[in-house]
Amino acid sequence: MKVAIAADHAGMPLRRVVVEAVEAAGGDPVVLDLPNAGDNDDYPDVARMVARAITTGEVTRGVLLCGSGAGVAIAANKFPLVRAASVQDTYTAHQMVEHDDANVLAIGARVIGPETAAELVGAFIRASFSKAPRHSRRLGKILDIERESYVKNLPEQLRKREQSIWLRGLDRRMISDGDLAFMLARWGVSGLLPDVLLVAEAISTADTYNDLLLSLLSEGIVEAGELSVAVVHSDLLVGAELLGSVFDATSGTDGYVSVPLPMVSTSGSSPAALPLLLKQIKDLPAKTTRSNVLLEVPATKEGCVMVEELTASGVGINAIMVVHGDHYLQVVSAYSRGLERRLQNGLDLGIPLVVSVAVSTEDQRSSVDQVDEIREHWHRWLVTDHWKRLATQGGVTPRLAWAFPPSMSSATDSSWIPLLDETLLEHLTVPSSILQVGKDDLDLLFNVGHRRGVLSARKPQPPSTSNNESVLGSEPVNEPVGYTPGGGAEDMLQRQLLDRSVHQWDILIRAVESKASGLRRQEG
Repeated sequence: MKVAIAADHAGMPLRRVVVEAVEAAGGDPVVLDLPNAGDNDDYPDVARMVARAITTGEVTRGVLLCGSGAGVAIAANKFPLVRAASVQDTYTAHQMVEHDDANVLAIGARVIGPETAAELVGAFIRASFSKAPRHSRRLGKILDIERESYVKNLPEQLRKREQSIWLRGLDRRMISDGDLAFMLARWGVSGLLPDVLLVAEAISTADTYNDLLLSLLSEGIVEAGELSVAVVHSDLLVGAELLGSVFDATSGTDGYVSVPLPMVSTSGSSPAALPLLLKQIKDLPAKTTRSNVLLEVPATKEGCVMVEELTASGVGINAIMVVHGDHYLQVVSAYSRGLERRLQNGLDLGIPLVVSVAVSTEDQRSSVDQVDEIREHWHRWLVTDHWKRLATQGGVTPRLAWAFPPSMSSATDSSWIPLLDETLLEHLTVPSSILQVGKDDLDLLFNVGHRRGVLSARKPQPPSTSNNESVLGSEPVNEPVGYTPGGGAEDMLQRQLLDRSVHQWDILIRAVESKASGLRRQEG
């Protein structure tokens, strides 16, 4: 656990004590210094440094030092995702983590001595959130208070059905500039999904990922595909840490990151690839302090084999590219078989499954028909005797998620918004379901939808023709296929989505390969 430590002039006498106490408790201290520290420095600046380290995922917890401990605590609590308390006794130092999921300890160097300070830090670092139902419920209410004034802007349909909003399009720029922390804390975003094109753009057009790539290269990771996976996973694992409080507050119902693996994005994947796949994905939760990681698996025949195997192995899944009811049934049937195997072995059945429906965006009528068909299959399956039996043994009800892939004719551009009006929103707002949207979509939801009652369509923009086009490449344009009930086009749409995913990964791999080569040359 990395722990940020910072002090103003009044707290400086205890800083060395705190550093040693963090190390003794098994933590990794990260000491932060003000550029112009001295007798006239200001405690809000100290609090800002530690808060920023938490909101960008650089550290998991922080210790702030000033004269009383009160000033830095007040300032730190103004930042999203920060829960700070000024403490003078060891009971509160561990209880505020176990009950309240606090992540910043504030100490007053003028009110307690070195020995007490060391005891407080030790109790704070060694403590972990209890996950008791009453504590999770209360933590959830704290998070609700933080975003209360913002979520009022959401359309009424989303508010009244308590629908989750998951952000598609995470990249390191959003983490470093604080946008992600704001959206999680204020806008109530409760899940994160990758957009490899955004990552490819950031790698090609800026130096955002240079330090990470240099670090990975120094570790001996040099193959472009492996580097690309590591880069995407690195961002998502930061997101998993930042979503930890949502995961804890909902007792594991929400607060997930969805992790893609290129090898499961093609129909060529087979059970033979499972041992390597399982090893890679099982390593991911070990890299974060919480198990809020889902593996993306496409809802193909080959993918459903993996759904069963991964479920049986205890891996949470986000089944993507579900286009029609048969896809849904194939996924949940495979999930049930995996749970049956766990039941036979006396294992826990609480393995999460999200079923992400790729909603057609060709016209609203087809979107409504598609959504209604999936909802009907969802309801019918939940009342089957088979599922009821698994549910009584601890099976977790799969969550429906609505994803809106860009038009197939929009090539590599990620700037899009589906046509969402009040009618479609009403069909989408299944209780406890998930709406997967991009950052621009969130802007519309919060800043347009609440004023007009309708979300207007924003047409896909033509592909970028920047100087980096040679790196990003261009995607073959397929004739768009919409959803037609009984029309036989659903599997063709899924195939287009699979092909698009594979092509996007190719773009990212080329961008990483080009950037890595340049960095190697610079390093000599």
